[in-house]
Amino acid sequence: MVEHHGIIRSGLVAAWALGLAAALTASSAQATTLAYWRFEGNGVDVPVAGTTQVEDTNGRNLAVTFPNAPGIAVPDVTGNGNTLRAWEHSFAGHTYQSTVPASPLASGLANNFSVQNAGNFPAMSTWSLKNSPTSDLETIKPLAWTIEASFMSTNIGSHRTFVGRDGNRDAGIGDGNRAPLYFKTFNGTLQVLFTDEAGNTYDLSDTTGPIVTNSWYNVAAVSDGTTLSLYKDSGAGYQLANSMPLVAGDTRLNYDDNGSTTVGDTQWGWTVGRGRYGGSDLQTDAHVDRWFGAIDEIRISDVALTPSQFLFIPAPSLTLLVNKQTGATVLKNNTNAAVTFDYYEINSPDADGPGGNPGGALSVAGWNSLSDQNIDGGLPADFNCVNGVNAADLAVWKSAFGVNANGDANNDGKTDGADFLLWQQQFGQTASEGDSWDESGGSGATVLAELFLNGATTLAPGAQLSLGNAFNPAIFGAGLNGNLTFKYAVQGQVNLTDGGVTYVTTGPITAVPEPSTLLLAAGMGAIMCGLRTGGRR
Repeated sequence: MVEHHGIIRSGLVAAWALGLAAALTASSAQATTLAYWRFEGNGVDVPVAGTTQVEDTNGRNLAVTFPNAPGIAVPDVTGNGNTLRAWEHSFAGHTYQSTVPASPLASGLANNFSVQNAGNFPAMSTWSLKNSPTSDLETIKPLAWTIEASFMSTNIGSHRTFVGRDGNRDAGIGDGNRAPLYFKTFNGTLQVLFTDEAGNTYDLSDTTGPIVTNSWYNVAAVSDGTTLSLYKDSGAGYQLANSMPLVAGDTRLNYDDNGSTTVGDTQWGWTVGRGRYGGSDLQTDAHVDRWFGAIDEIRISDVALTPSQFLFIPAPSLTLLVNKQTGATVLKNNTNAAVTFDYYEINSPDADGPGGNPGGALSVAGWNSLSDQNIDGGLPADFNCVNGVNAADLAVWKSAFGVNANGDANNDGKTDGADFLLWQQQFGQTASEGDSWDESGGSGATVLAELFLNGATTLAPGAQLSLGNAFNPAIFGAGLNGNLTFKYAVQGQVNLTDGGVTYVTTGPITAVPEPSTLLLAAGMGAIMCGLRTGGRR
């Protein structure tokens, strides 16, 4: 790799950092970002995945000068100058890799690289003595703060720190070996451990379950000065993993003011890929808790961000799962809340010009539409499924009143007076177009769409509905991803919502929807009618 030096390099990097910082500021809801490490190169040099190393410090040698070939340093893209470098590449370094989280960044910036340990003793850190930052991350003591990171672990055994803060026996801390902060996992359980300026220590662990190896997670630790919170995104959006109150008093994040005794280098730094635990005051000692695996997108802010302000866009509420081997497709609700929708469309556009993708990868013949299945079809007060509302339905309502949901017409999961009012309103009516899902007349190889004019379908959290073999894997080749896009309309909203498309090689594919588990409070009578009847419109 060719290194560039001098004024030209400095100017290019500065311009790159300023432009990027502007984009990041616009996307972070005016939050103060202290440092942000993206691992995308330095604005001039582009990493080569699996080959390019993170610039190292020759073991934090005070005589080293930068740039220190052959590596690329990790710039702080805020422009604050808190550059990140490795300890020494051969045994304590990191290498740029092309594996990254699947989730898109809220900033819209491309994410092409992460870093992964190059040896058995990985360590990266800030070094303000050499970096001369304009806003020094190392000595801050924020009352409110947020630390975000993305990681993929290859070894979850024991303590594994991906972001830490060096130091030890600062005044008031009971455990003299403890550093001010660890953002880590312990035997696969996500944790944040920190010490406040009053000397109180806090250990907060994820209660939602451990991580697994070789999977990406986006995480955040947040303190607002009174509460410590932990968030985890394992592919379905950020979820609160746990929280705890802080002890009243000076709850600022601790910095070890006693300092290091290393000659000429007394200021403690932040670390990525390792932690620190021990009583020695030397910078070279007590490096522990090494992180094995990939690390990406680390941002440190001096405000308590909310999940809507975190780095990654929340996962779409509805996702189209596509088996690229068989063509089977399902609609799945990824969230912890019910989603009620009355329109969806799947697109596979034709190629634009020579050499483009083939497109047209949808199969009308294989599509088992919601209309075919008659999901939620008919009138809600048609409790006995005869395609009309009459006196017989009143008898069903009476027998179900206060007992079960067989007379539930308004999708609230119970039979009560509100359902009787709907029966009165619909008495004498028969189901017609618009009272069920209807396929679009233009559906074909490039688009499949359905509309529910007078109603909607509600998917419970984690629930899914089969759409049959709506994808034709032969167009792109069995086992290869297609070019599908998916949009849907939430009932009551005019604009379409972008859904996700995930290609899989095995499940989760359901052949027949299970009404008791897949649809939430959608009128059990109507659902069962739908499963017994059907037919393409």
